[in-house]
Parts: sequence; C-alpha cells; structure tokens
Amino acid sequence: MQPNRREQPRRPAAGKALRKYLARYAEPESERTHECLAAEPHYGHVLCIPAHGEGEGLLQSLASVPEGPRGRILIIVVVNETNSSPEWVREANQVSLAALGGRGAGAAGHGSPMQRRQHPRGDLLVIDRTQSGLLLPAEQGVGLARKIGADVALALWTTGGIESPWIHCSDADVLFPADYFSRPLAAAGDAPLEDGPAAFVYDFRHLTEPDPEVARAALRYEIFLRYTVLGLRSAGSRYAFHTIGSTLALSPLAYAMARGFPRRRAAEDFHLLAKLAKLGPVRALRGEPILLSGRISTRVPFGTGAGIAKELERVEAGAFYPAYDPRIFAWLGVWLRTLTALGEGKLPSERSLRECLSEHAAAVPDVDTALLHEILVELGAVGAAEAGRRRGTRHLHERFDALRTLRFIHRLRDHHFPSIPLEAAIRQAPFIQLDTLDGPRDLASTREALAQIEASDKPLPRAGPRGSEVHSPVSPSSIDEKRRLSGSEV
Repeated sequence: MQPNRREQPRRPAAGKALRKYLARYAEPESERTHECLAAEPHYGHVLCIPAHGEGEGLLQSLASVPEGPRGRILIIVVVNETNSSPEWVREANQVSLAALGGRGAGAAGHGSPMQRRQHPRGDLLVIDRTQSGLLLPAEQGVGLARKIGADVALALWTTGGIESPWIHCSDADVLFPADYFSRPLAAAGDAPLEDGPAAFVYDFRHLTEPDPEVARAALRYEIFLRYTVLGLRSAGSRYAFHTIGSTLALSPLAYAMARGFPRRRAAEDFHLLAKLAKLGPVRALRGEPILLSGRISTRVPFGTGAGIAKELERVEAGAFYPAYDPRIFAWLGVWLRTLTALGEGKLPSERSLRECLSEHAAAVPDVDTALLHEILVELGAVGAAEAGRRRGTRHLHERFDALRTLRFIHRLRDHHFPSIPLEAAIRQAPFIQLDTLDGPRDLASTREALAQIEASDKPLPRAGPRGSEVHSPVSPSSIDEKRRLSGSEV
C-alpha cells in the first residue's frame, strides 16, 4: 500500500513556505488541478514538460518515460505559444494536442483548459495554453511554461498527491534512462532540505543528427559546456554545474523558497538553479544519461538549439568555436580562495582584503593582483565581501553567486583574455590534461573523455604549470544504438 502524504504533516517552517508560495506566487493552474484529476489523486512521481512547436515528436519522448519505483506517474504537459509564435509553431501545437487526445472541456469555465489522459505509466495532464486569451506573453515563454507545470506539481505534492519528494522537469525532445525516477531517491531519498540537495542535475548526451555538420556542431556545443563546468570546478566555484532545463529534479521546498521558475523566455534554468544553490547543494546525478536532441532550434534566443545554429554560421564563415581562455578560471580561483580565507577568519581584521588577494595570486603564475582587484571592485564584489566578512564562508560565496561569477568571466573575456579556439582551450587547460589531444582525435571521443572527467568527481588541478597528474583518456561509453548516441566519427 502506498503511504499517504496527508498523514505526514510538514514541519511548520516548511509548511509555511509552501503555503506562502502557493498563495502568492503560484500560477492559477495550480488551484484547478484537482478538477481534472480524481478527487483523491495519488501518484508515485511527477514529470513536467513544456511543449512548444513539437508536433508528433512529443510522443517519442513520452513513450520513453520509464516506470517509477513508487508507482504511477503523472506527466504534466504544457502545450504553449505566444501571440508572436510563427505559424509552424501553431500548427505543430495543434498536432501535439490532437495526438494527446484532442481538446475537450477540461476545466471549462475556470481558466486554462486542462485534460487528463491515460498514459502507459500513469496519467497525462495536458494544459492547453494555445487558445485566445491563454497565450503566454512573448517575453515570458518557456520560463512561464515550466513554472506552470512545476507549480501544479508542487500543489499536488503539498496535499499528498505525489509520493516522491522530487519534481522532475524535462523537455519534449528527450529520451529518458530506465532509472530516471529511482536515481534521485537512491541518492537522497526523502532527506529534508537541511540534509539534502536543493536540486539534482542528470547526466546528459546530445543525440547525433543525420546531417554531419549539425552533428559536429552539437558535439562542439556539448564539449564547450563540459569544458566550462570543469573550469569552474577547478576554480572551486560552488556553481560548477550544468544549467539545462531538461535535466532537473527539484526539491519541492527549495523550489517554493526560490519562488519557482522565473518567467523568462530563456535562461530560466540558469536563474532558478542560481537561487537553489543558495538553499542547498545542486548535485550531479551520475549514470545513464538523458539523451537530448541535437537539433537546430529558434524556440529561444540561446541554449542548445541556438548554440548549434550559431556554430553552423561560424563554420560557414570559417570562424573557430570560441571558448574561455583557461587563465580566466585561474584568476577566478584566486578570488574564490580569498573569499574562503576571509570567511574562515584567516584574514585578521587589520589586514586588507587586497593583501590576502595578493598572497593567493602569488601562487598562480601571471596573475595581476592590481588588475584583478580593480575588476572585482567594478563588479561590486570587494565591497560585498568586506561587508559580509564576519558572516562566514557560505555567505561570502552566496554573495558572489552564479550571476556575479558569469559577469566576472565575461569581464575578463571581453577586456583581457579574448576567447580562443575550443580545441586550443582543451589542450591548454591544466584542469583537463588529455595528453592525446595533441594528436588527431574525433569530437565524439573528446566529448566522452570530458564527460568521464566530470563523472570522476575528483579534485581537478588548478590553473598554472602542468603537474604530473594526467587523466587517462577514456573510450566512449556504449549506449543502445537505437537511441542514436553518438559514438561514430564526425
């Protein structure tokens, strides 16, 4: 018999945070869900998927949803468009709605139409935001679509309708691994926020498209993502994780405390995870990857699809794929180690922060302390650190958050260390040290090598002179051929 969450009251603080979010910040759909579900809905797991111009391709993703260890799965699909959506999006959305069972009365008279449909793993809850009066604002787009789905899931979880303590978020063009729902439970179970992560990020791979140029562009994009995360990790950043909206499992309480997905047309995943990382760890879920589409897309102004399209333009123009100069991560590491020393009380009050910065900079070749200090002052980081020096390391690293980290990186890139070719960055980066990259190497095996370094979770060498530690190259993992994971020469 499945335990009933109605018999497991939340702790007062948690209950207050959840009630406040649902009352003040949740989307209207969260109040109407029970009208389309059973009077006492109960599911083992929940999965939220926005669908924007997907057509019948959505069905392939839904067909790959695996069983969950806690029983039936509720899959919330938010079919959406805006007033400015092109005609092909509108047509594809109608195909999606027809494939999911067509339109019906749903919660007629109560705002956004909702329909419950059967699915082999449980139920679909289809939320139709394509009708006149229900279109999404153009500037909110996918962020609002994700928020609608996650808010509905949160409302159900809060009243005992969802057993698993994780809200899963993905996209309409992915294929799911067999242990998708069990993996976060095995990693953290029902741990409360104070003792567990605020979010999990699943491992991923991009699928190979038939067009070899598109396939190469997708691989380069993924290699760039992995290179950047490894660079952040080598610097000691607490924000060294991927921010891909199709790979998330969220703590309901942390989600509510962060006030949900921001209503943005892009980068909603980055901004939510940046907030969640201040509430608890954002951890990688290692194992069989989620398989992501490597297609070109114009649905959002940046992200995977837009990144692939931009790379194809660079190839056409004969330009290289730009990557951050590895020295940027070395300079970032100097600052983060200074913050840690400050937070741990290793910097007496009579000593200046700049002196501490100089000490850490001295251990890394070619770091200009005066310039680094100047950049940090311009970004407001020095003032924030001075003001919070007595509040501890965690507070200081939270103040220098993911957004400030990105601004720091871009400041160095734009004014001091211009981007270099991706292949050169990987060869030069001491935190990667793949010795075989000096010779011929295809993109697929490079991608796999970086993924394996990520998965090792071992401390990475800091920037500076290369040490003796070398990560051995690894062979590509074997993934079912029918899922088309790239392992071929591209």
